[in-house]
Order: sequence, then structure tokens, then C-alpha cells
Amino acid sequence: MDVPAAMPKALYTPLVLFDAIVLPDGQAAVDMLSRIGNANTNEFIVNTCRHCKTLMVFGASKTPTGEHDTGLIFASAEDAKNATAIFIEAVGMHRHTA
Repeated sequence: MDVPAAMPKALYTPLVLFDAIVLPDGQAAVDMLSRIGNANTNEFIVNTCRHCKTLMVFGASKTPTGEHDTGLIFASAEDAKNATAIFIEAVGMHRHTA
């Protein structure tokens, strides 16, 4: 799958079709998300949080809030294996309320 080509389509897909999202690490990934539609990207991320869905954030990615809860997971690339296990468990909870 060509991620840069597929991502703009995802931003126009109803959020109800997504259970969770992962924001990648690295400045190149952040730049790509910004290039494909910064306003749509930000809205998609914020709505993920508003709908109490799981959001995992790696390294350089910015988050809409600084608040931590069971559905907002911060991770480093070095801790990806542990963070992925936490992410899978969080997605299984379906929704998160603060």
C-alpha cells in the first residue's frame, strides 16, 4: 500500500470506521502528515480523542492535548514493543472516558 496516496483518503473517511490511530515518530512522518492536509489531519486526530478512541503517539508527533488517560498512549521508538501491547489492550476497551 502506498501510504502517502492512501492517507488523504483516510482523512475523508468517517471516523466511525476507525477504532484507533497511531501517529508515527520522525520528522519525515510529521512533515508528510502536514503536507497532505494539515487542517484535515488535525481535525481527524482531535475527533479521535473527542470520540474517546485510542490514540498512540510516537516521538516527534504532536498531540492535541497534554492530558494522559487510558486511551492516549505516548511511546518512544525504543519502547515500541511494550507500547504496542498496551495499545492493543486499550483498543480492546473500545472507548475511553477520562
